[in-house]
Amino acid sequence: MKSKLGISVLFVEDEKTLQLLYKKVLGEFVETLYVAGNGLEAFEIYKKEKPDLVIADINIPGINGIDLIYKIREISKEVKIIIITAHADSTHLISAIEQGTNGFLLKPFTGDRLKATVLDISNQIILRKNIEEEIKLRRKAEHDLLKVNSGLEKLVKAKTRKLEKLNKNLEKQVQEELEKRQKQQQFLIHKSRLESMGELAAGMAHEINQPLLSISMGLDNILHKVNTNKFSKDFLDSKMHTLFKDIERIKQIIEHVRAFSRDEAKPVFDKVSVEEIVHGAISMVQKQYSNHGVEIEVYPDENRECETQYVLGSKYRFEQVILNLLSNAKRAIEKRFRKLPKSSSESKVIRIYCTTKDDKWHVITVKDNGIGIPKENLEKIFDPFFTTSELHDGTGLGLSIVYGILKEYNGKIEVESKLNQGTEISIFLPKYNDYEK
Repeated sequence: MKSKLGISVLFVEDEKTLQLLYKKVLGEFVETLYVAGNGLEAFEIYKKEKPDLVIADINIPGINGIDLIYKIREISKEVKIIIITAHADSTHLISAIEQGTNGFLLKPFTGDRLKATVLDISNQIILRKNIEEEIKLRRKAEHDLLKVNSGLEKLVKAKTRKLEKLNKNLEKQVQEELEKRQKQQQFLIHKSRLESMGELAAGMAHEINQPLLSISMGLDNILHKVNTNKFSKDFLDSKMHTLFKDIERIKQIIEHVRAFSRDEAKPVFDKVSVEEIVHGAISMVQKQYSNHGVEIEVYPDENRECETQYVLGSKYRFEQVILNLLSNAKRAIEKRFRKLPKSSSESKVIRIYCTTKDDKWHVITVKDNGIGIPKENLEKIFDPFFTTSELHDGTGLGLSIVYGILKEYNGKIEVESKLNQGTEISIFLPKYNDYEK
């Protein structure tokens, strides 16, 4: 069985015989067929079913074919129309053409002729329907795409808002973490300062003891002269001058330690002499170190660069850096010398050098002949609380504090060490001239 054309046809004919004949012909190859015997019936069927093709005789009762075409065209401009006429009347044909007909059949005509005419028109109908379906599908696809895009836009906006919120929260968390780290750093610096003050307490006793002894002996000498009535004005003036010098020495030691212990919540940037930094730190521990057999040599071999160098920062913070380096050096030396035979003639020595590098840095180097640092630990020595038995016996805060202070003042640090031979630590401080206004 051959497939039928996928179109719907309205056939209008008032003669029963022709109606039955052409109904049978059309029914064999048209998928849907409607038949009407007059114009009014045909118009009602068209309004209800909207067929693709109308085949109508001009001379039909109710309303004639020309009026039927006119009324149908008021509803649709797309429907195809074929007019059937028994007379080739030019007036009828012109009226039919003006109403927009798509073909003509002159009576009498065969079934084949009818079929051929319908097939020719049906190709146009099917093509139009395919185009309309294509347009419909395309519009649906566009609508679906717009819907998807709209959904994506909403999703993107929602994700963007979420990311913005996350970014704000992240920025807040980062800021809070930075503030937390800064507070921790300040706490560690303060803790290190307290540790240094603990070590300095013993050093102060040694530093103050000498001028106190001198004062005591001077007063005994004066009393002896008074009791024996052998003193003179020149003798008394000389002794008093010496006593006041010793008192001034004690005052300077106490004032320096008091200033060093002062807490600086925020970085202070002043013009500072490198010589003052080095000698200020040494003055607080030299006697104590000497009593432990550790000598501090400052710029040996007539290297006097410390005296002419100025950096930007805090004198007392930089002194704390030097004190931490000296403390580490002393521990490292004592650690190594405990392993040496008692017959060894090697001296315990810490040397401090001052140099200049490029046009940017003044460099203070602290070198010891201590136990040294194992190669695998060199990258860890600046971590807070990192310590090994080979490194030192302290809390592990010393070099971490040094690193933190130098970073705070735009400086840097370099370390060279050989196990059982010693360590050389250089701190790089920005030259003052780089920051002059």
